[in-house]
Amino acid sequence: MQLQNRAAMLAAALLLASAGLAGTPVLAEAEDAAITLEVIVHGTGGGGVVNWALYADEGQHDSGKQMRGGRQDADGASTTVSLGAIEPGRYSVAIFLDEDGDGEFDTNFFGIPKEPFGFSNDAMGAMGKPSFEKASFVVGTDGARIEMTLTD
Repeated sequence: MQLQNRAAMLAAALLLASAGLAGTPVLAEAEDAAITLEVIVHGTGGGGVVNWALYADEGQHDSGKQMRGGRQDADGASTTVSLGAIEPGRYSVAIFLDEDGDGEFDTNFFGIPKEPFGFSNDAMGAMGKPSFEKASFVVGTDGARIEMTLTD
């Protein structure tokens, strides 16, 4: 599958809230593939549940309709999350730490996030989420292990 690399925009709060991360099962679309993606998430020391979404192209990234997503308990200052078997290609990841365990990405009255969040490449947008171009990374035939740091 060929992936395209284009600009993306939506508010971070809307991305994470609309992505439906809470309770989303992990679906292995490439079950037979030996290629895996791991994300080391820094900034999870406050405890809670790490919620993640994997996007396989700009269209998914823009719409917030992830290729797959999941939840995992935070286990210290950094948490390693396995996003499962995938095909080589270009992807982006969005994560938030559900500190209060309510299954929601909490924001204030103005839509400003109240819980830590982040995007792959530690990319940030000016007034919303970063573009797919800024947040995307390549997974080769050996798989990938990336690191990202959540906002405070």
